[in-house]
Amino acid sequence: MDLARAMQPLAYLLAPVLIYQGNGLKRRIPRLPEAADPAGTTGDGSPRVRLAVFGDSTAAGTGAKRHQDALAGMLAAAVAAQVGREVSWRAVARSGATSQTARDLVPKLIDGDWRPDVVVVLIGVNDLKNLRPLRAWDHDIPALLAAIDETTGSVPVIVSGMAPVSRFPALPQPMRAVLALRARTMDHTLHRAVGDRHVPVNPQMIDRNFFAEDGFHPSSQGYRTWAGELADPVARTVAL
Repeated sequence: MDLARAMQPLAYLLAPVLIYQGNGLKRRIPRLPEAADPAGTTGDGSPRVRLAVFGDSTAAGTGAKRHQDALAGMLAAAVAAQVGREVSWRAVARSGATSQTARDLVPKLIDGDWRPDVVVVLIGVNDLKNLRPLRAWDHDIPALLAAIDETTGSVPVIVSGMAPVSRFPALPQPMRAVLALRARTMDHTLHRAVGDRHVPVNPQMIDRNFFAEDGFHPSSQGYRTWAGELADPVARTVAL
């Protein structure tokens, strides 16, 4: 048993403090909208790559005005530049989605004759901040990935690792420490589920320009940096 699972009872003992701090965050930090224009095309060259970015508010581009300046658009541009092919991209996402509720979004990965060649999944922050039981996470991640696999016809899935919440300026202590410990355990579950298609988030990429004004979601600059981390694994996948 890892440390986060062993200390889970302590997290529940701290729940009143964490709830109080969470309510304070809701009052204090601005509520940012999802990005506009969740689909587009970038680059040129055949055959076309169809890229879906799937998940929660980060996949929904919260912190940027348009998806072109959020993760989906930035990642598509980076992949197009690497593989020399046109990339048709779209974000299939909803703010507040958890590994359980995101299953409702899976059918939207198919839109008429558009179906992805690769899916990039960003999920987990809401499971984390809502203190959903780790056993629920262990169950819901394989179930979500199985649903994506069944719907898309087993296209490759790249899963971004859990964000290093210990570096989120919006989070006070002890919330930050508790969530960081749980996030590490949740990341192990992601890695077990997808193996080498799990892409850890590099804490070194998170600097003072990474965050939007809420101190929680990425800014356009943050999304650009994150896209740069994901571009190589996605490009290698579509080149196979």
